[in-house]
Amino acid sequence: MAEQTRNPANDSTFMDVDKMLGTRLRFVVSLRCTLGEDLYKLVNATEPTPFSINFQLCNVGKSSFEKRCTLLDASGRKLGQTSKQMVLVDEVSRKPVPIPEWWKRKHGSQGVLREKKEVFQYALHVPAENTYQYSMKPSWNDVDSYHHVNYVSYVMFCFDAAMDAIKHGFYIGFFDDILKYNVKTLQIRFMGEALAGDNLTVVTWQDAQNLRIIHFSIEREGNALVQCSIEFFLRAKL
Repeated sequence: MAEQTRNPANDSTFMDVDKMLGTRLRFVVSLRCTLGEDLYKLVNATEPTPFSINFQLCNVGKSSFEKRCTLLDASGRKLGQTSKQMVLVDEVSRKPVPIPEWWKRKHGSQGVLREKKEVFQYALHVPAENTYQYSMKPSWNDVDSYHHVNYVSYVMFCFDAAMDAIKHGFYIGFFDDILKYNVKTLQIRFMGEALAGDNLTVVTWQDAQNLRIIHFSIEREGNALVQCSIEFFLRAKL
């Protein structure tokens, strides 16, 4: 990860992240990503646009913390933001372990905020009917250094399921390639782990109050491992 990149001038990482981790592992618990329409306008811009990334550590607790990255344009306008809640675990027991107190004392005044959490906290209720199911198996290309499915891969599984649902005419208002619909908000919550070759089922449905929100529950043998909600911007017909 970017904050673990070493500064060659002093051979240190941002806020001593490498020392804080030590032999501990860290897992993503939940993630929320919001993207503004102005960001999508820049994709097709003919001139290069300078931007900056503001990195913050927020809501540092006993064994978890929130990593927040905000994308800003040259004028300081926010284009998008990602908030990721992470937990430190023991590499053997895989149970949460405390963040070192020395690290809290040393970096407590350097941007470690405590404020309203932006991450995805609640569990989705999967409807008993009007859902679409997509079966798949993660490949070895989907796993991370811990030999579990990478958290980013789950997002791709959701988009694959959405595309399959569109091809079968399941959703209301979605008729084209799912990648042509710009994402407004993505929220994802991780409750379990999957391995390469596992038989997974992605259950998907539209929100009853807002049809631009599509929900996903990625399950193994009926147990939810990951749940995700994606809201899309309205898209003009091409």
